[in-house]
Amino acid sequence: EAHPHVGETRGLGMMAAGELVEEKAARKRFDPTLKIGEKFQAKMTDLGVWSRINGDRYFIAPPLTTTRSEIDRIVEALGKALRATFA
Repeated sequence: EAHPHVGETRGLGMMAAGELVEEKAARKRFDPTLKIGEKFQAKMTDLGVWSRINGDRYFIAPPLTTTRSEIDRIVEALGKALRATFA
């Protein structure tokens, strides 16, 4: 299910990126002073997933040796971090 604050997403192989937006339809960005990307990344780190951000764009590139169960854990963490960030 698509999240209302996830704008453009893209990926290639094991690399993926997503943009966190205030308003999806208009692709309106958050005020940079809110530091939404930093809050989201901190939540992902709390959940055990290392990643990087650039403003409100989130990037993840797990190793090629990542197992299916580890991918499931990353996807679960993404959902939890989105819910926590935008609660």
